[in-house]
Amino acid sequence: SYFNHQIRRQSSAELEKFKERWEKAVREDDEWMDPFDA
Repeated sequence: SYFNHQIRRQSSAELEKFKERWEKAVREDDEWMDPFDA
């Protein structure tokens, strides 16, 4: 349906923005440690 399509498009756009911010933060953090690797 049109409604579901809009929801999917919105959430994928949000996900892209989140990944961009995340990768930028990781690059800028020289002391970066993977919390799951501890």
